[in-house]
Amino acid sequence: MKYLKIISIVLLLTSSLQSISAKNDTLHSTQYILYNRNDENIITSNNEQSQIDPNIFTQWLSALLIIENTRHYDKEFSLSFNDFNTTFTSELGLGEYISVQDALFSILMNHDGSATSAAARHMAGSNQEFIRLLNKKAKNIGMNNSNFTNATGDREFNQYTTLEDLAILVHHALNNDIFNKILSMQEYTFTSNIQTHTLINEEYNLFENKNIYGVTKFQLADSLYGVVSAYKYDNKEYIYIALSDKLDNCIEDTKNIYTYTASSQHFITPLKKENVIGNISLGFYLKRNIPIVLQDNITILTNKETDLSTLSYEFTPNINSILIFPNSFIGTINIYKDDILIKSSSIHSSKLYISYELYFLILIEICTICFAFYKKHSNNAK
Repeated sequence: MKYLKIISIVLLLTSSLQSISAKNDTLHSTQYILYNRNDENIITSNNEQSQIDPNIFTQWLSALLIIENTRHYDKEFSLSFNDFNTTFTSELGLGEYISVQDALFSILMNHDGSATSAAARHMAGSNQEFIRLLNKKAKNIGMNNSNFTNATGDREFNQYTTLEDLAILVHHALNNDIFNKILSMQEYTFTSNIQTHTLINEEYNLFENKNIYGVTKFQLADSLYGVVSAYKYDNKEYIYIALSDKLDNCIEDTKNIYTYTASSQHFITPLKKENVIGNISLGFYLKRNIPIVLQDNITILTNKETDLSTLSYEFTPNINSILIFPNSFIGTINIYKDDILIKSSSIHSSKLYISYELYFLILIEICTICFAFYKKHSNNAK
């Protein structure tokens, strides 16, 4: 389908990219990514596709997988000898029984490798099966440049990710209410069959700005420090990940880029409710063209200093059948600037649609039933 033009609307991301890029000279981080959570795209970055060690964020993905596949968080399991074969230290002991909930707090607040290993085995039955599910989960959320060979984040040859994939992971993890609640807590205490543990969130007061949340600092084996965080202000949401040889650089860059970005951006609505964005052809032989009408506005976060220009969009249908049910997924609308995808939205049907072929089949079926009914009663009359 050819591109359609949206006339006389505010230009989107290009000016934003240029404005923020001008600021990049002041960033001290050697690798970084600023991710737009509202529209799920990258605002600015450096070396975002270079392979890096996923480190403790392997545990984040493991925790997310466990949360999404757990019903009973009070179920308990014990730690075995092999669970302590990790460089991520643990306050837990051999043979100690903990619940799934306690394990999740230990993973996300203490980066506990032993708790991760034990909880993974408890969920999947074996560590090997958990790794399979972990890689499947990564691909399902769009981490296409990552591979995992263990659940704990211990460094291995074929375990890798990128800053872009990490931003995607953080975005999905923070969308989970349980995950987000754990990260937002300052302290957690639990008692096992052996002792009482008190976990402290060391990153809780790393930033004085309360709009910055989901904060985690870490250190890679190649002497790189990192800080991951999210920021929400006036319905604008971002993720920033920074890597540097100094932790202070990451912290300072995080403060600066959030302050600058939030003050320089606002929302625009390039496509409004009831706009016709395209058509779908329903049926195989007797084609029925159905106009696709937006049920809601499509809003984009963009820089305040942008100029008037044009965007392009493309509706890609995901239908080639004879029947569309209400609220069913029928396609995707992608909004572009200079052939760069900056917004993607799923489109759902507002009502029931039936193709001409199906009308014809229904009519035949009705006629068949009526004829059979008539024939039956005619025979009875004789």
